[in-house]
Amino acid sequence: DKNDHIWVLNRPRDLKEDNVAKGEAECCSAAPAILEFDTAGNLLKAWGKPDMVPGWPQSEHTIFTDNDGNVYIAGAQPGDTLLKFTGDGQFVKDFGHRGPKVPRGQMQKQDNQQTDLLLRGVASATLDEAAGEIYITDGYLNKRVVVYDWNTGAFKRGWGAYGKPLSEISND
Repeated sequence: DKNDHIWVLNRPRDLKEDNVAKGEAECCSAAPAILEFDTAGNLLKAWGKPDMVPGWPQSEHTIFTDNDGNVYIAGAQPGDTLLKFTGDGQFVKDFGHRGPKVPRGQMQKQDNQQTDLLLRGVASATLDEAAGEIYITDGYLNKRVVVYDWNTGAFKRGWGAYGKPLSEISND
């Protein structure tokens, strides 16, 4: 972040109870989802857990910060979206509209041409604060990068591999 702190996204649900019972893990519970360290490796803050706020990702996947010290996390499962928190873990807002949750074992239909800010699982995201844009890689369900206005959520542009226009990306 702007203070050279290191933010780590942990996946608390990845520690299964049976791993602890088998002696594969020495602790009895996972660390919180969000960890902040200084450059010396000292833990400064730790917060976040599944269901801490409505819409917490089913599968925590990406984390980044902005110049105001806010922390963003996103998930990679259908129905996950991008959430904004203060650096202390206070929920600020959802970014975009949630895509529908799909029951396990069922496939969700790709739609590389859809440009509404309907997130269905974010592979990665980053801010270009100077341009007021957010870049979202939508590579789990779709095969594209989409760019939105950070303040309004309006679609600006998008492309697939090798710069392929969205209109030319197959949904099959």
